[in-house]
Amino acid sequence: MAERADLTVSVGWSQDDLSFAAVLLRDGKPWYLNGALVGMGSTREAALTDLLGIARHLVMHGENFLLPGLLPLADREWLFSLLDSGPSDDEMYAALRTAREAGG
Repeated sequence: MAERADLTVSVGWSQDDLSFAAVLLRDGKPWYLNGALVGMGSTREAALTDLLGIARHLVMHGENFLLPGLLPLADREWLFSLLDSGPSDDEMYAALRTAREAGG
């Protein structure tokens, strides 16, 4: 497993959507995944909660309806390194183990 990464998030007001948008920063740059990894909400907290839920889903399943295919295993592992809080994340760890065994 990768070393635990720092969770860095940018949250801003989206005038077009009249809501807050939360995006992870990876290597100091917003990591949107073409919109597949953006949390939205009426408050900053709601946007962050949405973002973390999307990230967890991507770790578990490797895809969502906005991605053209599977997220590379290395990206899923990086997301896991942000979210891993110990034994309570056994479900995510098992999903990654299954993905590794399947070759990605």
